[in-house]
Amino acid sequence: MKRHAVVIHDLAVIHHPEWFEKRFAVWYWFLLPKLVRKAERVITVSETSANDIIGTFGIPGSKVTVVPPFAIERTRKLNSSIDGPYILAVGGRDPRKGLHQLVGWYSAMKDPDYKLVIVGRKQGPFHWLPLRKATGIIFRYDVDDEELHRLYSHAIALINLSRMEGFGLPILEALQWGCPVIASDLDVFKRNFGGSLFYLGGMNTENLSAYIDGLRVANRRAHFAMRGKLRAAQFSQERMGIALHQALDPLLNS
Repeated sequence: MKRHAVVIHDLAVIHHPEWFEKRFAVWYWFLLPKLVRKAERVITVSETSANDIIGTFGIPGSKVTVVPPFAIERTRKLNSSIDGPYILAVGGRDPRKGLHQLVGWYSAMKDPDYKLVIVGRKQGPFHWLPLRKATGIIFRYDVDDEELHRLYSHAIALINLSRMEGFGLPILEALQWGCPVIASDLDVFKRNFGGSLFYLGGMNTENLSAYIDGLRVANRRAHFAMRGKLRAAQFSQERMGIALHQALDPLLNS
């Protein structure tokens, strides 16, 4: 067999197969252990995922390389496509994203003066969770990069209540494009983004309204937007390229 590497974002399908369609989960339960053990290099996106892969499959740490992603910087200012202020959530309707919790929290508010915009895909390998429809909630599906940039740029904040992630790419995109982030206190988020986020302990929405109200003050939002951009700048295309070469060059040159 030729030398090869395998890329694994996270092990959600191993730890929580109930979040996925049955056939997808069964196939990956069968496939992933074989791929990991036969590959000469396993590439993943964060130290958190790397540690999980090492511990779950019992492979040496020297076999795993972290190649962090990056977000393309966009400087052109675009007009908002949403009428009035809004908070933003980006993710599919699968159980781990916490969208049902966010929708429940928003729906319970009395006459909120900002909207909730949810961006996601119509298709995916996950169990599709129905979300309650309520006044003020806007669903956007399969938006292109320009529209996503537009939505990040004008949102009060990105809200991410995920229960498990390998990295948190929507968070990186939001920070790169000047959108403050309020997120669940996952270890992977803390390792990647440190003090540039507002954290909700245990996915508790109790402080969510207070964080949002604080970020509606223009100077405060601008401060945290700049703080986030500085953090996001650490995840550069150059850094990703160097890490990818470190992972693959030994396989290609021997």
